[in-house]
Amino acid sequence: MMVDAVDRTGYCSIDSDGIVGEDFTVTSRDGCVTISLYQGTQALDAEGDRLSYIDVMPVEPLPEPPEGHFVLAAFEFKPDGATFVQAMGATLCFDPADIPEGMSPDNIVIAVLDAETGEWSFIGGTVDTDNNTITFDIDHFSVYGVLAAPAAPTATPSATTTPKPTVAPPPASGGGLGTGALIGIIVAAVILLAIGVGLWIMKRRGLEFSDLRDGAADMWDTTKEKLRLER
Repeated sequence: MMVDAVDRTGYCSIDSDGIVGEDFTVTSRDGCVTISLYQGTQALDAEGDRLSYIDVMPVEPLPEPPEGHFVLAAFEFKPDGATFVQAMGATLCFDPADIPEGMSPDNIVIAVLDAETGEWSFIGGTVDTDNNTITFDIDHFSVYGVLAAPAAPTATPSATTTPKPTVAPPPASGGGLGTGALIGIIVAAVILLAIGVGLWIMKRRGLEFSDLRDGAADMWDTTKEKLRLER
């Protein structure tokens, strides 16, 4: 099988069933295109017969890129309809000087152009920024483009609001009521309740209010004195 990589031709061993007999590589004279076929690969044409030739040529003018991308180079692989059981390898070069401002060699990608729809589809590839090449696999023939892709946006961390700790209010001071004052209020309430009960009992038994009033007054004076001291 004849393999023509732009301006250099090589010949690959292939049997009547399209099986490649040994590993084969050919590189264009400028080093920009390298084609690799591996032993055991089955290479067939559109009719399913043994593939008789491979032709790789640059595409000029360059096709329109997908939105947000830039086509650095494009190559057409022929014949149409050729397929490979175990993909063949391809390495294409790019000129970093052609990369638009704002794009990086780290974001070079390979895309396949559908001749009928004009749509691009992206495939995986390995970029070598030292040699300005990208290597990928091919399982069918079409136009393959080397594209500069926009860099992925850097995620901006969202602001995190730290909740303020809940601070317990300080103990009451000055005009506030202390523990002793609260106890005094409770005692006073009990006394008043006792007075109410006492009045009810006196009414039931016919006793005079004056008998109880003097004792209750003394108790109330004592309670007020405690409240005054607590403040």
